[in-house]
This record gives sequence, structure tokens and C-alpha cells, in this order.
Amino acid sequence: ALAAGDERLAPAAPAPKPAVPAAKEAAKEAKPAVPELDTFLRAFAFAAPSEAVRREEAWRLWDPNGNGYLSLAEVDLGVKMTLQSFLKDAGAGEAVWRRFRPSFIRAFNDAKDAAAAASSLSDDYVTKGEFRLLLSYLGYYATWFEVFAMVDGCSDGTTATDDRRISREEWEEGIEKVVAAGLSWAPYVALRSATSASFDEMDSNGGGYVLLIEFCAWLKAAEVEAATPAGLALAAGDERLAPAAPAPKPAVPAAKEAAKEAKPAVPELDTFLRAFAFAAPSEAVRREEAWRLWDPNGNGYLSLAEVDLGVKMTLQSFLKDAGAGEAVWRRFRPSFIRAFNDAKDAAAAASSLSDDYVTKGEFRLLLSYLGYYATWFEVFAMVDGCSDGTTATDDRRISREEWEEGIEKVVAAGLSWAPYVALRSATSASFDEMDSNGGGYVLLIEFCAWLKAAEVEAATPAGLALAAG
Repeated sequence: ALAAGDERLAPAAPAPKPAVPAAKEAAKEAKPAVPELDTFLRAFAFAAPSEAVRREEAWRLWDPNGNGYLSLAEVDLGVKMTLQSFLKDAGAGEAVWRRFRPSFIRAFNDAKDAAAAASSLSDDYVTKGEFRLLLSYLGYYATWFEVFAMVDGCSDGTTATDDRRISREEWEEGIEKVVAAGLSWAPYVALRSATSASFDEMDSNGGGYVLLIEFCAWLKAAEVEAATPAGLALAAGDERLAPAAPAPKPAVPAAKEAAKEAKPAVPELDTFLRAFAFAAPSEAVRREEAWRLWDPNGNGYLSLAEVDLGVKMTLQSFLKDAGAGEAVWRRFRPSFIRAFNDAKDAAAAASSLSDDYVTKGEFRLLLSYLGYYATWFEVFAMVDGCSDGTTATDDRRISREEWEEGIEKVVAAGLSWAPYVALRSATSASFDEMDSNGGGYVLLIEFCAWLKAAEVEAATPAGLALAAG
């Protein structure tokens, strides 16, 4: 989980969840992440940007000989000590460590070659520069292992019936639970859309069984292909990315009930997010073409006006309809300046102009921010004027009365099409947190600052991206 500007982060905006009625019904019955997984993820939450001191302490503990390299054995011991310290109980910590131990080697192997090799040893060990990334991977792979163990032996967790491989029969029996997990406590692309045919996709050697390494490879490939925050992190080594593992969703019964009735993202937002999906690692050619279009004078800098025009042209081209593209552009236009201001100082300044314009090195980050801020603006507009979208009753500020009336819709959105921390846990008291100047109204800039602060504090993938610079 390495912040951009330090290491290039640019998760794409969260993709809308697919409409899979049966899967959604199953998700309503899905139990939350098991306590052991919740414990594991919380124990490694010190990937947060604000936890640099804690990470430094952990590094010294994990690297006792101070040679700057962590072996698999040192990582294994470090995980164990961290859990025991977190739980303040050696036995309980060892039990959680033992439960997820098969996943540690997967995280280790993915992290040890993420950074450019500084010596002949770098690709065989985890270096200090890869440590924060390792902490994120430990969370991803522990979650994946929990799902794997749930299917293996057709039982939750690791039991006597598990043989560390999934048969076709076990997969068929477990699909509903897999999809339900993907729509709740294990939010990964392949899980949400799992089908019977997925077995053959995973069984790469055609052996009739899916091993943990194959299961993880299948999950990772889907995340990378979809350019999700986790996928961009797992593609590290190609581009420096490292969001933290997704935090478990809080248990808010009333909010979950509201979420069941939440409508999906409006078509215009869905269009906007899809139009800017070329932040994906595989879309480098498309980004290069877009950069040339957005930077017509070739000076290597994008002004706000050039970004504004670039967004408009991209939407018109994506929809193959100038009028329809302009309509979507106009709907989300108030959010563009927020994305621009956040992206233009993400990278270290290379000249006196760098912090006033978006450079080519910040372009992919800008594309991600456009998605975040467009989604936030959609939520803001839903509350402003107590109506969906931008209407005649909107005055570009939210009153306390509008906030009170809109809270249920805000939380429902946060649990579905706008998955951000502050939205999921919004309350009446949130109004005063947002109203930073005590003026009695919340402006868009205050609303966005509130959302951003919560993401950064929670060290979510979006938060780590937004902490860039």
C-alpha cells in the first residue's frame, strides 16, 4: 500500500456491481467475515499512511538482524508475533496465525519482486520498500484463503475434511456461498461472478482439482483485468501500486436493510465510470492516445481547461453521440476541479509549473480521481435539494434538514454503488463533521474533504490513492 508520488498509485473508480439477482439474494443471507479474518485484517491495518511509526517499529521487529531483507521464515514469524501482540494473548494469536498460514507464502511471493531489484538478493526477499505492500497482500490472500477453505471440504474454515484442493463437486456445492461472500465480506470480481464454468478457468492443468495457488491466480487475474484497486496493487512491479486490503464492512443492520432497496448507480454515472476505465494496466496504448488528445500543444502539462475539454471529448467519443456525451459531461462537471486539484500535486514537482498542472506522470491518477469525485458528486446532488441528480431545487449546498432527510439514501448508496467509508457510516452527527466553518451548510468541497479524510484514515484503496503526494 504505497502512496503515489512516493510509489505510483492509481486505482480505477469502483465498478458498479453486476446485476445478478440470485447472487444478490444469496448475499442477503451471507454471514459477515468470520471473527478470525476480521481480527487478521485489523491486526495489519497499520498499512495506513498515518501509521508510519508503527510500520517502522514492525519492520525492526520483523528484521531482527537488520540486514534490510525479510525471508519467508522471518515474515511467517513476524505475522505470528504481530497477531499475538494485537490480541495480547499468545495462544489466541497463534490460533489465528495457524488458520491463515497457508496464505502467507502467496503474499510473500507477490511482494518480494514488486520493487525494482536493488541487488541480487532483492527478488528473493521482501525489502523495506516492499513492506507496506506485503502488509496489503497478507490481507488479500488471507481473505481468499478463507473463501477457499469455505469450499474445500464443503465446510467453513479449515477442518478435518479439507485436503487443500477443491473438487468439481465441492465447487458446485459451494458456488452460492462463494458469490454471496463476493457480494459482502470478500469483495472481489471473480467471486461475485462465479459460475460452474469458473472451475475449468481455475483448473489450469486440467487435473480435475483446483489448488490454492490456482484459486489465487484466478482471483488475481480477474482483479488485474478489471483494474480494481486490488488489481492495480497486485500488478505492482509493472506500476507501483499498493492499496491496503479491503476493510470489512461494519455491521450496521439498519443500513444493510436500506441497501437492499438501494437503486444501482444512475445510468449517467455508470457511463462516466466506464468511459474512464482505460486506467487499466492493459490500456497503456489507449491512455497514450488520450494524453495526446488532451494535450494538443504537446507541452506535457494539462490545465484545468484542457482537462475539462478532454473529459467532454472522451465522453462524446465513448457514446458516439456529441449531444449525449455533452449531457453526461455537464452533469458531473462541478466535480472535475476537485479531481484536477488533487492530481496536479501528486508527483514530485519537476519544474515550477508541475504543481499547477497535471503532468503525464499524474494522468492515470487523474483518471481515477475523476471517477471518485464524480461518484461523490452524484451522492451530493442526491441530497442537495432532496432529489436525485442535479435539479432546479439544488443550490450546491446541503442544509441540515436536507442531510437529515437524505441520510438513509446516503448509507444505502455507501453499501452499494458508492462504496466509501464515510457514506456507509453516515449519521446526523456527520453534518457537523462536514460543516468545517460552522456556516450551517455543507458545500461540495467540504463534502468531498469529509469523504477523502475518512478514506485516507481507514487506509482503503481509494484513501491510499487520494493520499498521493
